[in-house]
Parts: sequence; structure tokens; C-alpha cells
Amino acid sequence: MVSPRKRAVRKCGRRWAACWRRGFAAMAVNVLMPLLIPLGEQITNVTQLTGVGNLAFTKPSYEVFVQENTAPVLLLTLHAASNTTSMGVMYGVVAGAVGGLFTVGAYSGNLTLTAPLDYETKHMYEVILSALAGEERAFVRVGVRVLDANDQSPTFSRPLFETQITEEDDRHLPKPILQVSAVDGDVSDQGRLLYTLTGDGVATTNSSFSVSRSSGHLHLLRPLDRDQPTGRACWELNISATDGIHTASTIVNVNVKDINDNAPFFANLTINATVPENGREGSEVTTVVATDYDDPLESTNAILTYSVEKNVIDEHTGQPIFTIDAHTGRIKTALCCLDRERTPFYAIQVVASDGGGLKGTGTVLVTVSDKNDVSPKFSRPEWLLTVHESVPLNTTLAFLAVDDPDVTNNFVFRIMADSGYGWERFRLVSSDHGSGALQAIKKLDYEDPVQRQGFRFKVQVSDKEAGRWEDEEHMDSTWVVVALVDDNDNVPDLSTHRVNLTLSEDTPVGHSLATFTATDKDQGGEDEVRYTIDPSSDPFRLFAVDSVGRVHLRRQLDREAAERHVVRVLAVDSGAPALTATATILLTVTDVNDNAPNVANPDTLYVLENSGPRHVGDLKLDDADDWSLGHGPPFTVQLADDAPTHIKENFAVDFDEKGDEGRGVAVVTSLGPLDREVSVTRLLPLVLGDAHSLVTTATITITIADLNDNPMKPANKTVTITRFRSEEVPIPVGRVYVEDADDWDAGDKTWAWKRDDRHPLFTLDAHTGHLTMNAHAHDGTYELQFVVSDVSHNQRNVGANVTVTVTSVSRDVVACAVPAHVTTHSPRALITPHKLAWRSPLEALTVSVERVAGVDVGVLSLEESPVPPTSGSTGARVWFTARPRQPLDQLLLLHRRKISSESGVGVTNVGVGVCITVTSAEHTKGGSVWVVDANRTSLVTPRLEISDSGCSCHAYRPHLAHQWQVTPSADAQPSAAAVTQPASCHPNPCLNGGRCMAHTRGPRCVCPQDTSGSVCKQLSRHFRGNGWAWAAPIPVCTQAHITLELRTTRHDCLLLYAGPADDIGHSGQHLVQEDVVSLELVGGRPRVLVDLGTSPVLLEANQDHHLPSLADGHWHRLDLIITSQKVEVIVDRCQHTGECRLAAPLPPQDHALTVAAPMQVGGLAHALPHHNHHGWPTQLTQKPFHGCIRNLRVNGELRDLGEAVLGQDSWPGCPGQDPCSLAGVPCTHHARCVEVGGRWACECEPGRGGQDCTTNTFPASFSASSYVKLALSSALPPNTTSIQLRYRTWEEWGQLIAVTSQHGRDLAALHLVGGHVCLKLLLHPTALTHLCLSQVLLTDGEWHTVYVHRYGTWAELQVDEGDGPLYNATPTPATLHGWKTPLLIDRQEGVHVGGSPEYVGVSLYTVHHDFLDGCLDDLRVSGVQLPLPPLVNSSSWAQATMFTNVAAGCTAPSACTNVTCEEPFTCLDVWWRYECGCPVGSMLMRDGGACQDMDECVWSPCLNGGSCINRDPSYYCVCPASHLGDHCEVQAGSLPSLRWSIGVLVAVLVWIFILLAVVVAAYLLHQWRQQHHKAPGAADTLELSSHDPDHHDHQTDVMELSVTKSVTVQTQPPLTKETKIAGVDILQQEARTGVGEGGTEGGCGCPHLPSLDDLRNYAYEGDGSSPGSLSSCCSGGDGGGDTRLMGGFQEVATLLNCLSGPQSLESPSFHETPDVSSIRTTKNHHVNTRRMSTNQLASSSDKPLSNDARPHSVHQSNSIWVDSKNLHTKNTPKKNIRISVSKTDTLETGIHNGNLYLDSRLCPGFMNNKSNSLPRSKIPTIFINNLHTESPDPGCPPQETWHNSLKKKKIPLSITSGYLGDTSEAARSSCCSHVAPLEGREELPSLLTSHGVCHSCVTVSLQLDSKMGRLYGIPRRSLSASTVSCLTDKENGACSKAVCDHHKLERQCVHPKCCLHGCYTQSSIPPVYPCPQAGSRGCTYTSCQGATFPSTRSTDYKNSHIHMFVNRNNAGKK
Repeated sequence: MVSPRKRAVRKCGRRWAACWRRGFAAMAVNVLMPLLIPLGEQITNVTQLTGVGNLAFTKPSYEVFVQENTAPVLLLTLHAASNTTSMGVMYGVVAGAVGGLFTVGAYSGNLTLTAPLDYETKHMYEVILSALAGEERAFVRVGVRVLDANDQSPTFSRPLFETQITEEDDRHLPKPILQVSAVDGDVSDQGRLLYTLTGDGVATTNSSFSVSRSSGHLHLLRPLDRDQPTGRACWELNISATDGIHTASTIVNVNVKDINDNAPFFANLTINATVPENGREGSEVTTVVATDYDDPLESTNAILTYSVEKNVIDEHTGQPIFTIDAHTGRIKTALCCLDRERTPFYAIQVVASDGGGLKGTGTVLVTVSDKNDVSPKFSRPEWLLTVHESVPLNTTLAFLAVDDPDVTNNFVFRIMADSGYGWERFRLVSSDHGSGALQAIKKLDYEDPVQRQGFRFKVQVSDKEAGRWEDEEHMDSTWVVVALVDDNDNVPDLSTHRVNLTLSEDTPVGHSLATFTATDKDQGGEDEVRYTIDPSSDPFRLFAVDSVGRVHLRRQLDREAAERHVVRVLAVDSGAPALTATATILLTVTDVNDNAPNVANPDTLYVLENSGPRHVGDLKLDDADDWSLGHGPPFTVQLADDAPTHIKENFAVDFDEKGDEGRGVAVVTSLGPLDREVSVTRLLPLVLGDAHSLVTTATITITIADLNDNPMKPANKTVTITRFRSEEVPIPVGRVYVEDADDWDAGDKTWAWKRDDRHPLFTLDAHTGHLTMNAHAHDGTYELQFVVSDVSHNQRNVGANVTVTVTSVSRDVVACAVPAHVTTHSPRALITPHKLAWRSPLEALTVSVERVAGVDVGVLSLEESPVPPTSGSTGARVWFTARPRQPLDQLLLLHRRKISSESGVGVTNVGVGVCITVTSAEHTKGGSVWVVDANRTSLVTPRLEISDSGCSCHAYRPHLAHQWQVTPSADAQPSAAAVTQPASCHPNPCLNGGRCMAHTRGPRCVCPQDTSGSVCKQLSRHFRGNGWAWAAPIPVCTQAHITLELRTTRHDCLLLYAGPADDIGHSGQHLVQEDVVSLELVGGRPRVLVDLGTSPVLLEANQDHHLPSLADGHWHRLDLIITSQKVEVIVDRCQHTGECRLAAPLPPQDHALTVAAPMQVGGLAHALPHHNHHGWPTQLTQKPFHGCIRNLRVNGELRDLGEAVLGQDSWPGCPGQDPCSLAGVPCTHHARCVEVGGRWACECEPGRGGQDCTTNTFPASFSASSYVKLALSSALPPNTTSIQLRYRTWEEWGQLIAVTSQHGRDLAALHLVGGHVCLKLLLHPTALTHLCLSQVLLTDGEWHTVYVHRYGTWAELQVDEGDGPLYNATPTPATLHGWKTPLLIDRQEGVHVGGSPEYVGVSLYTVHHDFLDGCLDDLRVSGVQLPLPPLVNSSSWAQATMFTNVAAGCTAPSACTNVTCEEPFTCLDVWWRYECGCPVGSMLMRDGGACQDMDECVWSPCLNGGSCINRDPSYYCVCPASHLGDHCEVQAGSLPSLRWSIGVLVAVLVWIFILLAVVVAAYLLHQWRQQHHKAPGAADTLELSSHDPDHHDHQTDVMELSVTKSVTVQTQPPLTKETKIAGVDILQQEARTGVGEGGTEGGCGCPHLPSLDDLRNYAYEGDGSSPGSLSSCCSGGDGGGDTRLMGGFQEVATLLNCLSGPQSLESPSFHETPDVSSIRTTKNHHVNTRRMSTNQLASSSDKPLSNDARPHSVHQSNSIWVDSKNLHTKNTPKKNIRISVSKTDTLETGIHNGNLYLDSRLCPGFMNNKSNSLPRSKIPTIFINNLHTESPDPGCPPQETWHNSLKKKKIPLSITSGYLGDTSEAARSSCCSHVAPLEGREELPSLLTSHGVCHSCVTVSLQLDSKMGRLYGIPRRSLSASTVSCLTDKENGACSKAVCDHHKLERQCVHPKCCLHGCYTQSSIPPVYPCPQAGSRGCTYTSCQGATFPSTRSTDYKNSHIHMFVNRNNAGKK
């Protein structure tokens, strides 16, 4: 056998031979083929050249293209020709037609493809064709190229690819993980395949994979997660490749290798389990299962082990109670016999750990199931119950609670038989919550004397099923005592129920009819019974009943009005609700002959004009008296003896006794012809008499019937039309008028337009002559011409002209329209002028009304009176409209008689406080207008109606357009372009001198001091004891709640009266029904009279009532409540001991309180009517009130008592100091005086806090599931509770705050319910009460302040100003106890802010009533200001014990991000929302093209003589010295001053003396040290004085700093830290000759203190600053330098204390005017302070400076400089720097490198306010000048400058500057001088070189480096962005031409090298001109007009200080 080795060798040999052969063959092919290819080409060419003859093809060769897979196809038509033969040509295929693929037509030459070709098989064919013509032959080659078609699909090498990556591998991302390639059989598609990717983790965004479109590379973009819930173990991807038509796909599985990145977890964080009570050890509790998303097959990543991390330890054994199986998670008990009653729940924490050490925890709540092993126990040994006698049967009276820790109890109850009296009337059954429900099964009756003593019996309970009453271990018993409560269940018992009476109609008023006595069994038979008349049975109020049941006549009887009366007398008890018994009086009224005869009919007779004597008519007579008593016929009739002569001559009256069935008739006969044109009517006076000779005179009207016997004449007519704007309805105008004595001939006339000139806006009825105006007619005057024809007179085309004047009025005028009833004139008579008068009665009436009103008065409507007067003539009702200072209706009512007398028009009634509606055309038959046509004149007016809208009518409520509007829901975004055009201020809604300002969100009122609310109401008024005031009437309501506060010492006076006046009934009119409400003080106690149509109710204190006297000079509150069931008056909300209320029941009725008269306050304008006229039980007092009344509120609406109130001898406001000032605790500007617990105290305004209410409170924002729980340090008053808070939100639901008692039994909580603020009040045993402000939505994103005041069960709720719909109150309690019901707030758990949390164990389960996305601020409960975390967590009153999801502040992210508004609007952020509109303070121009600044000054917002200055945006007020405030509304002296007692003053004086002694001692010590460390004769004086040597006639706020004497500075040893003067450390460092030698960075040997500090920090010491801030004592400049602190730091500190520093921008004191003292530093550095007066800040741009306000110069006198090396003095001219600073500035001093500087800090932050008055601002006016003269140069007007940080805010900052060394005329004349660069210091900071004063940094620096001896820049602190002021010219930043003209003159040179003058702009440097000679002081230059200067870069510095530096070393040299 061949060995394997040999076989292998042979095999390898064979393989080698085969390989050699293949290689040789390949080599041969490679060598021979290049040789054969040319040979083939030669052969082919030879074939072509071997043709015979001249036969040839048109081309030597052809090439055609054919698409693959297409056949048959004509490829080519060949053509061959010869010029030597004429034979036909035949074609044929010679070669290349493989398999017959190609054929050619023998004669046609058509080359055809017979079968489809395949590009992928072969893409090139060559066909040799021949042509034969006889002997001639030709050949041609045709190349056929196959075109590729896309007929092959791409293919992948395999259908599935797989790869693997590691989980969460994020290295080198993105990275390729796999390439998947596809191939395509189409050659042309290779390289054009596109790849796409779908599948897991592939998305549009945040995709995990991507594929290269061209290469198929798969990339990983993000780390993959293998585990649930978002991860996958295998990510399946689908990659598709397409060639554009065909697509192939493959699957790629990306397998993720697991890592241990998931901790185990339990599906539920809390696992509930149960274990039986008393169970054995090892009892199974539950099995916990954790989940680990890691791969269980990958190592131990998902292998879990269980353990108990936090177990429960048994307190007796110390052993854990539970165990757990580490592998299965099964939990078991480790001990036996768990006791549920001791521990019903256990919480253990279990842990699941995986193999990698990751853990997951869960809490297992183990509940021990109950076993009935404890006996039940009643919670009380005896139960005392009070039960109402009228309780329904089987109603649960009480639940007898049973205590049994077991939960598996099945209690059974029973009442032990015969255990006590009344046991059989009750039963005890089990309730659903395990207590015994005691029920009454028999009727209870308090009136039973035995039952009235109560019941007592024994009850038992058992929790066993079998043998329950035998096992005493499971049974308990208790006693029940039931006391009955008397209910109002008995109707009063009347002794008489029916009385029949007969009375003569002349029975006198007051006559007693009957007496009804009623008793009531309730209240032991002592229930009080009141009597009243049923108003429906006595509509005319003829009867009354007094308190003892005596019914008497209230008014005179009239048989003719009612012959019989059925009067129902009601006996009403005092229960609630009241029960009523009824007695009836049947009254028959007998007749008295008190009525004379009258003409029954007809009242008008007619006789034809021009007719002869004839019978006119018969008149029937009647008599209203009883004819059966002879009070009637026979009648007598005769013509009156005093009848006019023409009546006697033309008429005869006879009496026919037989007429009218024997009753007799009057026969009227005419005696001759009558002419109608003489008089239309004739009046016949007839004397009528009855059988008893009772006579009267009656007037009969005889109308002369018209005959058309007069021709027409041309006439003109004037028509006045008043209509409402935007009302488009046709309006009747009246009839076209022609002058014609006949007026009954309309049927004979025809009307037509003159010359057919028809007006398109008017329509004429040709038959009636009535004219109608089109609905689209515009306002204006129309001249219309008509012609009239009369056929009876043959008259044609008589001219008739009509002038129509149309005026449209706004519907707003309806609100101020007042109806006046006229009885003396008809509407037609009112507009018809008298023949001898030039004006109509209506015009006379209007003029008289204007005299009373004091303003123009218009007539809005004229109509017929709806109630004709008794005279029978037609009356009229005139609607006047005007806006006088006082209400027009009250003015008309007060001066009604005067108006009637002056005008001759009788006004009998005025509609006071009526509600008016406009009648529309579709709702009335008469149309929407009244037409009064009086021939020559016609008046067309709108039709108005008086609406009986009840309580919804508020005719007197001034309101703003924006106020109380219903806002959209919280989900709705504010509408675009919401802020565009300002709302109108016409009419002006502001009261009492308030200024209305039109804003885009509605008008706003600027209110004077002592007014309140949005419309500036004056809420108080004082009376001098002989005056009165009229307030708006009480609205027509079924109930009324009137409150007021009063202060008086008068015991008997009238407080309020609303009812009839004294003149009613005296003018012959029938006495109308009118209600009355009266509130008086009688003996200092309130007395109330109310009459609602029943018998009057009089409430007054009797001997049994111990009401306190209110006439004690203190403030008291009265509440008068009138409902349909009771009348009640409450004194001081029952907060004092003793009696506090008077009440009386009313019978149930539907009658509403209707008083059509003003509410008279404090007195009466007219005398009261006599009480007998109205049946009142007593005469009301008419003594006026003396004192003050405030806060008059009617049904929630505060009544204005200010200037608009009509009154006499009473004035707005309450004079005198407030009670707090009288008590010695005056309130600051941001506090109000309130009464707390019987004493007066100052309470901070909302949003203010601190001792003086000068700091802002800190709000907090609440997000979802947020709450704050507070604990109180002490108990709050139980009977009263007050809540105050501020909130802001857009959300409509949530709880704001809740205060509860223990276990939440009682609560008071504020909620937002659908956008309304609601109070939820629950005080047991009363039911839950909801009190809401349901008329207004208050979730508008604005801050709102909510107030709640609770007194027992009564509460009032108000928001913001608390007026109208912003106020509501609960019904008053029925008993006195209801005012004392307590709310015991749980101090630990009883206050929740935001939502109310619910816990499960120790974990928060949920938050109920969540208040989210809102802010709360300034929480107060019962006057205690609560802390609001996280900024404030505790106070002395309360502490925040727990809170969550609460953040500090109330900010919101910008809502305008990515919001684009349409031009010209911008996005306005409105806190969490946005709106598009014009910016605040701007308005949209009328053309709508742009927003422009709104000039608010046109509305005159500045009060009390303040001047308004507009700025963009907003405005500010310049106030006079006498007033302060944003709008000058606060009187400067109105703030209360501090009053100290004598003892306090003595103590203060003692302390001042002690401090003065200390200061003197410190001063002497300082002087002593100065003498020891100063060379003899050396002095260094630094002066700061306010002395003005030129002016002594006024005080100035000027600070003069001068260096007055030469000094020689010597070195001295440094003072140690122990060195003190007056208790202040004095730190000094020994002066060194070299800079920085041995020094530190900060200088002066204080390396531990930060450098570059200044004395500014001392002002804030103790206000949160660190001790490091004291580094100012040794801070230096930028360099090292010798630094020496001036001796007497105490004096410097005193200086700082005398200067007002900048206040916090949030502090109210920031706006108050501080005093700046004038300070003078003497040579010994002693500082004196003196208070100076305030100078008014004036803008230098408006007018030249006066003596009081002009800038003070910077003097040059005797200045010194100190060389630190030589330490000697050089005398130079003295230099004084005088700086004028207004008192509103903040002046600061400090030391930098030995340089004293004064810093006047600007505080522009306050400009964020809308407006500010300048006396309160912090903006200084500083004038700097180096001239000796005090008067400004007239050619150099001061420049108004603009603080760069206050751009567009228009704050004047006037500065005039000059170079300090320049004393030339140029400096005197130039306003644009500039500090030039000095020698060696060309690189000055840009702030010193880039600008002039016209646009420069106001930094005057004389600070010199002692080492370099040259000027250098400001220290680093001064160069910060906060220490530079930039100033610019008001107009364009350039110098004025007048200034430039001064440069034409020759000037002197101050500096030896250069002089500085010139004119320049913002972009140029002032020119520097060299002096002609070095020693010369003059330099010459020409005018700078037209000159150009090199530009420099502008530097912008914001929020600047103004610094002035004076260097003692080099001031003289420079």
C-alpha cells in the first residue's frame, strides 16, 4: 500500500502539473491574442475591400441600437447602388446571423431582428451583409448594440444577517457594525443601488440605527438597551435595496449582549399582605416577586436573592417578627400570636439583589386580620341627648359609639325593658359604621308636661352571635338621657277667627275694628306672637294691626272704591320658620252722600261747523253714591251762571226729567252756526245736583266738526329725529304740513314730491301725507320739498317744505336717562310754542332743569304718560339725559316744585333709580320710536321702558369697562392683538375728582387720597348735626342687607330713611302704596321701622333687651337684614357680651321691597309724613345725625358718599385722626388702622410686612401635588376667624387654604371653583355652607387679595376692593348662639396651604383639591402672618412642618419664546401666557400701520397741581412740595407722626446725653492722638459745607468740598486693632516712601480682608454683610501705594448715617423722600451735620435755571498737593469743588489710595414702575462747573442729559461740566469742555477720552498717582459697569451752534503744553490745540463750524454712579 505520505506527495504533484498547464495556457492566450486581434481586423477589412465592381453601400459600416427583450424590430434599411449597372440589387446576410437572429429583405434591404436579445448574455453583435447586382458585389458591416433594460432584481447573498454588540456601549458612536451588499444582474444598475432601513429602533427622530444609502453599511447611532421596557434582546432590522424599480430586502438581527445594568424592582412599591391575628409561628404572610430585566442566561445578572432590610422587632423579645426565603421571596412570621389590637399594621422593607450587586426595595404592609377577642365598650357611660320634638319617626336621633378594637364585630343592640321612663318610645339598631342608631318610634311632644322632663333608659350592646346576652365578656351597657327641645310645631291659637262689621265710609282714621288675641303652646306657652295684615287682602293699605292684635283703620274708607273688604289678619309666631294663623274681618262699608253727580256719557259732543240751530245731544247723569239711600236722583242740571257770554249765546241746556228711564237727561241745543276756525272746541260748564242738593260743576267739551271750507297755504315744517346709533330701522317722521284752518280734510288732499324730485332716503304716502325715513339715512339735515293738492277747492301743487334733522346718540346715554311725569301738558302741547312765546313749554322745562343740574340737559324721549291723571287730560313723560355732578334724578326730585314753578310745566313725579330698557321694533306694536306731531313741528324719539329687573338693576353703580368681566377659560389663550386701541373715558367712570385714563384694557382711574376702589369711591361722610345726604335708592329685591359703620355721641337721631316724602297725598292724588325702611338711634340704641305692605314692623329695644348704647363716640357697625320671613338688626356682629340683635318674623310673602326714593342718610331734606297717614305705630324722629358714617353697603355694593352725593351740611370724609393715632400707634403709609380684639392696631397692606410694613412679602409658587402644612404656636380665637391671602393663577380649580379643627370635623376653606372664589364653611351641627362670588371670574393671571371674616356661623367673603360682585355674605344665624359657634383650629394639623394631602402610612398618597400652576402670598389667619416656605419657614406665630412642590417666587418662563406676531404687534408676556399687541403704554395708530407711544399726559393723571411728563413708555408726575405719591395723591403732611409719651422722651434725652458724652470723649482722645502724630504747624483741612457766600436768601442743598490749607504729612506708627475711638477701631498703616514696599495687594497690611472695598459697605453693615466687608478701612486702588485712613472713623460713620442710602427697590420706603444733610469737615476732620430744606428738582431742558435751582460752580481758591517723597507742601491757588445735589440723591463717601471721593449713586431700578413722582425718586440732578460766577452763561444753555440706563424713560439729568484747571472765558462759555489727556497719560480709559460732556462719562477725576505724579484712571471698582453715567444731548447728542460760536475767540491756555477747546459730536474727540509759546497762556484757533474730527469708539456705561475724586497729593500740580 502506498503510504499516506506518498499519496499526499503524488496528489500534490498532480495538482502542481494541472496548475502549470493552466498557467501556460493562460500565458499563451495573453501572448497570442494581441497578435490575433489585428489580424482579425485585417481580415474584416479585406472582406470589405473584396467587393466587385462599383456597387457600394451608402455607408461603409453601420451601427444600430436595440433594446433588449424586444422583437421583431426593424433595425435598418440598407441601400446599395452602382453607376455601372442597372440591374436590381439583392441583399443577403453573409455572417453574424446566429441562429437566424437577423434577416434582411432581399429587395427591400430591411434588416430585421427576429428574436429578443439579452443584454446580460451578449451586448454586441456584428452582422456582415452583402449586396449583389449582376456581377457586382458589395459588403457592409452592421454593428448591433444591445441596450440594457432594468429587468433584473437586486439580490442579497443571504436572507438573514446577524451581528452582536454589547448593551449600552456608547463608544465611538456613530460607528459601523455591519455591511450588507446586494447585487443586481443589470450591469447598468451596478453601483446605483440605494439602501433603506426599517425595523426596531428606526424612527424619524432619535433613531438608533442608520444605513448608508449607497454602500449598505449599517451604523449604530445610539447605545442599545437590551432590557425591558424599552429595550430588546434582538433588534430586528429590515434593509432594502432598490434599483429604482425592483426591490430586495434582507433581515439583520442585531443581538445585544447583556450587561448588568438593571436593578431588580418590585411591580408595586407597596405590597399588601395579611396575616391572621394570634397565628402560629411560621405563618405564611405573602410571597414577593421582583423583576430584573437583565438576561437570566447571562452570568448571574438576573439571579435574585431576597432579604429583609428593615424588619420589625418585637419589643418584648427583641427578635425580628418576619423572615423571608432568600430564593423564593416567601415571607413568614418568626413569632407567634400577633395582636392586631396592639399593632394592626406592620411595614417591612424587603430587598431583591441580583448577582451584580444591584438592589431593589419594596415595602410590605402587613395587615393583621382581626379575631373577635376584645369586648365592646360604649364610648360614654351615659349619653345626654337633645332631641327636637318634631323629629320624624324612625329618624336616627344619635349614634351611640362603641369602642371595640376588633374589626370583625357584628354588634347587636337593645333597650332594656322597663329600664326607665319612655324606653318604649325608642329603639336602638345597628348602623353601618358599627355604632348604635337611636330612633324614635313614637311621637314626641314637648308640650306634654311629663315628656318635657325628658327620658332616661338603659341600652346594651353585644358582639357575639350565639348566647350574646349571657356572655358578659362580650357585652356592655350604658344609660341614655333624652331631653326634648321645643320646636315651633304649633300654630298660634286665635280666640276669634271671623268678625263681621259694618262701618260708614266716613269712619275716622284710627277707629278700632276688632281685637284678635292669639296664644302659642310653644316655648311653654310664652312664645311671642306678632300680628300683621295679609297684603293681598289690603292692596291699598287701609287697615293696620298693632302688637296686641287690635285692628284699626289706617286710611279713610271709600265705599265707592270698595263696598266690601275681606281683611285677613295673620298671627305669626317667632319660630323659624314662622307659623301663621289667620283671622278674617268681613267689613261692609255703608254710603255717605259724599259724591256729587257726574256726566256718565258722553263727555264730548259734536256739532257740524256752520250749521244752524239743532239738537246737539243728551247727557246722562250718574252718582257714585248709594241711590237706595236717596243719595242720587232726581238730578238737576243747568248752565253755570258764570259761563262765558259766547257760550250762553250759542248753547242752551235743558233738563228732561223723563229721560233715561226717569233719572233725567240734560238736553244740549245749539242756537246758531259755529265756526271751527274760531275755536275747535267749546267748553260748557254745567251745574249738577242730586236729591240732597249736593252740587258740583262739570265741564262738557263740544267739538265743532270740521268742514273743508278754507283754502290751503304753503307752510314749512321742522322735524327733529333722535335715534340710537347703529339702529337701522325705518322711522316715521309725521305728516307733511300745509297751513289750513281745516284739519278734517285729509281725505280731500293728495301729496306729491315737488317736480318729482324724490329723495332716496324718504318715502311719502300720497294719500295720507305721512313721511317715513329710510333705515340707512345718515345724521344730518335734509331739506325736502312737496306739493299738496285739494280737489274740493280745486287747489293744485301748494308748496310744503319739510326740514328733517337727524341725530344719533349712543345707547350709553340710557344709563343716565331720568323720566319726569308731566300732568299739565300733553306731548303735543309740550312741543307747540305759545302764540306769545318764543319757545315751547318743553324748551322752558329743559332750561329750568339745566339751571338745577348746572350742565347741558338733553331730551332723550317724549311720550304719552302711561297713567293718565285723574283730571282726564293726557299727560306726558319726558326723559331727560345729562351727566351733572350729582345724580340727575335726585336733583329733579329735590327741586321738582321749583322746576314746575319756573317752567310752567307741572312735574308730579320723577323716576328715581329706575332701570331702563330700550324697546325694539319687533317687540312692540307701536314701533321703536315715539312720534309727536304738532303740525309745524314734529319730535321723533326712541321708545323707552322702565324695567322691573329687581336685584339685577344697579342704576347707580359706576363701573369700568374692564371691571368684573367674565374672562375666558384657563385653556384659552388671550386673543391676538388684544392690546391695540385704548378704551374710552367717556363717560368718565371716576368719582370724587378721580382722573380717568384710557388704557387698552379699559379705562383706569387715578384716585385722590382717601378714596378707594377702582372708581375712587368716598366711603365716609361726616354730619354736623343739621344736614342730610342722599344715596342711591335700595334696589327692588325680595331681601335687603344694609350695613353701615357709625361714630356719634348723639343719642336720638335718624341714620337712614327710605320711604314716602311729606308731600305725597297733599296734592289731591290718591295715596299710593309705598314701602318704607327707617333706621334710627333712640336713646343710643337702634330702632327699625319696616313696612312691606303688611302691618309695619317696629324693632326697638325694650326693658328686656340689654343692647349697648352706640352713642359713645366709638365706631360701631349695624347690619339691617330684611328678608321675606324676618326683619333683623345686628349690632357689632355680636362680638360683645350681652344682647346684640333685634328680630321680628314676617309672614311668607312674595312682595319685594320697593322704595322709589333715594336713601336719605343722616337726616331729611323734607319733613317726614305724619305716621297716621301711613299707619305707622309711632312718629319717626326727625333729628339729624351728628358724627361720621362710613362703609354704607347695600346688598354688597358700597355706596359712594363723596362729592357726587346730594346733600346739605354734610361733607365727604371723617375729620380727625384715626383711632390708631389717638392710641399712640400711628400707622405708616403702607398700613391701615383696624380694630383687633377690641383695640386698634396697624395692619400692613396686602403684600407688605415687617415692623413698619416697609418690606414686601415673599410669594411662593405651587405646582402639581403641592401643599404646605403649618403648625401654630398658640391657639387662635375660636369664635371668630379671619383669613387673608393673595393669589395668582390661570387655573380654575383648586384649594387656596384650609383651616380645620381636630380630625377635620369643622373647617373653613377657600377654593377656586370654576374660576370663582368660594368659601366652604362647616361648623357642626350646622350643615356645610358654600359662599361664592359667582358673578365674576377671578382666574385671570393677576394678583387678587381675598378676605374672609367669620363670626360664628356667619361669614363674609370679599376679593380686592370688595364691592358689588366682589362681596358676598352668608345668611345671618337664627339665634344668638349661631354668632358664637367656635372653630377650634388644630394647632398641629389644622392649617393647609394649597391642597390637602392624604397619606398612606408615611407615604403621600394624593393631594386633594390640588392648587397647581399658581402663586400664593401674604397669608394671614386671624391677624397672624403665616410663613410661606421655602423662603420663610417659621415665625414666632407659626412654622411650616411639611411642604412639597413649592418653590420660591412667582416667576414664569417666557411665554413669547418662538412666538411671532403679525406686524405691527409684538408678543407681550402675561405670565404663563402671551398676547399680541402694542407694548404697554403704546397704542395702535389709526391707520393701523404701527404702534406709537400713548401720551398719558393728555388725561392729566397728576393730581394736586402735579406736572405730567410723558416718556416712552409711561409717564411720571412732578409733584409740588406739598404732595407725594405716584400721582401726587398723598399729602406730604398726611402721614402720621410719631408721638411719644413724656417718659419715653425723658429716656431718649438721657440716652442722647450719654452718647454725646461718649462722642466728646472720643473726639478729645482723637485730637490728642492727632497732636502727637502731626508735625507742628501742619494742617490738613477738608471742607464740606453748604455755605453760599453769594446768596443768603434761601437754603440750598449744596455740598462744597474744598482744600483750604497747606499740610505737611509725617509718618506715624500704625494703630493697632486695639486702638479705638468711641468704640470704633481705627486702623492705620505706616506711610512708606515706596509704593508697595512690604505691602500686600490690598495695601495697609490687611491681607485677610478683600481689597478695593469702600466705605459704602458700612451703610449695610449688620444687614447680612460679612465681616469682610469692613475691608474698606484698608482697601486701596489698583496699585499699591501708601494708604492712610483719616483719623476719626466715627465721624465718617456719622457722615454716612446722615446720608440717605439707596433703599431696596421692593421697599416702599424707596419712594419716600429722604433728607440729605449738608456736611462740613473741618481741619481736624470733625464732621457736623445740619438738615437742609428740599429744593424742587427742575429740568434744565425746559427753562433756564433759577436762583433756587441753578448749578453751583466749582471754585478755584487755594489748593494743595502732597509729595509723598518729600512730604512738604506747595501752595497753589485754592480749589473748591461745589456739587449741587438734590435731597433725593444718595451721596456716598469713601477713600481710595488716600483719595476722598464723593459718590452720588443713581438708583434707576424704580423706573420699572408705571409712574413715579420725582420727589420720591432717586435720580440726582448734579451740576459741575469750574467757574467763579454763579450765573449760567446765556449762550451756553445747560444740556438735558439722559441716563443711559434709563433710556426712553425721560428722566432729566442735567450736568454742566468744565475742565477743573480752566479759568478762561472759554470755560465760562463752553458747555462742551472736556478733560484732555495729560502728559504721559495718553492711554486714559475710554470713558475719559472718547466723549465730551455732550455724550460722555461724567467722571471728574483729579486723582493722581503719588509715585508717577500724573493723572491716571479710576480704580477698578469705579470702572465697573455700575459706576459710570453716560450723558447725551436731548436732541442729537451734539453741541449746539451757540456753544460752537464761542470758539471763535482767543482763549487762554491753562496747561503748559496744550489748550482744550472745540466743538465736537458724539463720534469725535474735541480738538487739542498747541499753545503758540511754551510760556504763553493763550492759544488761537478758529470757529469749529464745519470742522471734522477723528471719530472714536463710543463706550456705553449703564447703571452708573457719578464719582468725583480729589487727590490730596497732586491736586495742585495737575
